[in-house]
Amino acid sequence: MFINSIVTKYLFPAISTVLARPIYAVSNGLSKIRYRSVRSSILYDAITASLPTPLMYTKFGAEHFVIDTRDKSGGAKKIFAEGTYDFVDFTLTLELLQQHNVYPGTPTLLIDVGANIGPICIIAVARGYSKRAIAIEPEPHNCRLLRANIALNGLTETISVHESACGMFDNETLDLELSEDNLGDHRIRLNDLPGRDNEDKRHKIQIRSSTLDTLCPVEPAENTLIWMDTQGYEGYVLAGARQWLEAETPLVMEFDPYLMKRANSFELMKAALANYAGFHDLWRNPHRFRPIGDLDNLYFELEEKREVDETGFTNILAIGKADVGFFR
Repeated sequence: MFINSIVTKYLFPAISTVLARPIYAVSNGLSKIRYRSVRSSILYDAITASLPTPLMYTKFGAEHFVIDTRDKSGGAKKIFAEGTYDFVDFTLTLELLQQHNVYPGTPTLLIDVGANIGPICIIAVARGYSKRAIAIEPEPHNCRLLRANIALNGLTETISVHESACGMFDNETLDLELSEDNLGDHRIRLNDLPGRDNEDKRHKIQIRSSTLDTLCPVEPAENTLIWMDTQGYEGYVLAGARQWLEAETPLVMEFDPYLMKRANSFELMKAALANYAGFHDLWRNPHRFRPIGDLDNLYFELEEKREVDETGFTNILAIGKADVGFFR
């Protein structure tokens, strides 16, 4: 007992003091590595292997985040390495919306569906890209980190949170399957069939669902952007967002044929967006505006691409109103 006390009181602090400077120097050195994925894997894996808790505080740019280091293949590593996750798609989206004259300036309201721990909504509001945001996240642990990160960045007055799923109906009980190594890959489970990620073996919890129209009633005075990452469930979310679609609200969503096929959601997505003008594929030739009827072609293009590598998915920006001249 006495020896343990001595070790805890004197030896550990001494070791920490000795190691603090080289660790800081290594961190700064790695921050200059050109390829961020290298810096990420070196430093992130080294630090997380020795942490006594899975939670870690990180600050790369101006924003602060608490991340869960059990997330080995999702957004946590990228937030640690770059301070953002998919935010280049957000700024590209704003550029395209201005080209389409959807609304002047930047959005006044961002609705972040599947907000995870907040890398999109927090950075968007903190950097003035949107005046306020509504963050919707169904998984309890992610939602706790989301609230903590909002508070860490002093945004509790401008970002509101709903711990809920979005779907076709209000007050529906859904099964949410949990990924152990990618905390951004929790998915609504609609079948127990085996899949490429062993989805059928994942632990499930039950969550409640509301429609987007119920959670976030349309506010005509707002210039709104909907941002959606719901792992193949997008068609169901859109089916419960009739008022927002009638208002032709621009929206960004993940487009992954594998996930949509597993959720049987692609036809719902197409039906919901039938009256929209078109879309941009944000990852491949993003400045080409394609008619909404091209969603079928995009689906097959990405399915074929997945046969070659693991990049058979993208993010798309769907726009309700647009000049015909944008199609090319």
